[in-house]
Order: sequence, then structure tokens, then C-alpha cells
Amino acid sequence: MQLKAGKQAIIQQNLMLENKQSFVIETTFSGKHEINLQKQAEGLGYKTNLVFVGISNVLTNISRVENRIQQNEHFVDSEDIIRRYTRSFENLKNNYKLFDRVFIFDNSYKKHILKLSIEESKIKFQAKEQPNWIVNNIIDLQEDTLF
Repeated sequence: MQLKAGKQAIIQQNLMLENKQSFVIETTFSGKHEINLQKQAEGLGYKTNLVFVGISNVLTNISRVENRIQQNEHFVDSEDIIRRYTRSFENLKNNYKLFDRVFIFDNSYKKHILKLSIEESKIKFQAKEQPNWIVNNIIDLQEDTLF
């Protein structure tokens, strides 16, 4: 069922690109498809935004999924969560510069908090305190111009 839904999503994304329509995707940002899609969209003249929501601890993520399972929501294996958590940060570190605008939120606590926004390679907003997962994955965070 998930594979079929994933293929359908890709078909829809390609149709949106062909028709020059704006769209949003939600993803764990742990694969290559999102990066390829960004490059394809940029090549077609799209402006691309990355809204990244991260948390400080993978155990928090596992706990939240377990809570959702108790409410009859979908199951995700802990090993998958750990793998995606790590890959997600790797993709952030290696690819955030591809996007025209980047908004990074920390969702480690009850409410998500905007920690950083970047537009056209310049920091537009930077919270005074940054969690380690942001500091470790955004190169030259203290610089006004990032790249």
C-alpha cells in the first residue's frame, strides 16, 4: 500500500512540474528523491523552499511514534526511525544550500520553534540559542553569508 501511494505521489509531482504549478511535499528528507525533485524543479525555474523540522534526540522520535501507535495510527519500525533520523540530518547538511529559502524548526519540545531562516544564501533569522543538531549540520552558522 505504501509503495503504491509513493508511486502515485511521484506521478502527481511530475504532473505539477509539467503544468508549472506550485506544490508542497512532506517527507522525512531521508532519501534521494527529494534532492532530485528539488534539482528538477530548479531546472524548470521553480523557487524552492525547505522547511526542516528536527528534534534533538531520536529516542523522542521513537516515543512519539509509539504514542501514535497507541492511538491506532501507522506503525514505523524503530530501526527505520533511527536510519531516517540519521539520513535526514545528512541530507540537511549536504543539501540545504540547494534551496532558495530554508526554514529550520526545532520540535524537540511540545511546540515547534523557528531557529533559523536563510534566504538567498543569507541568514534572515537566527535564534540566540541553537540545538546541537542545527549547529552540527549548518556550515558557517555564525557567518552572515553562508555560501
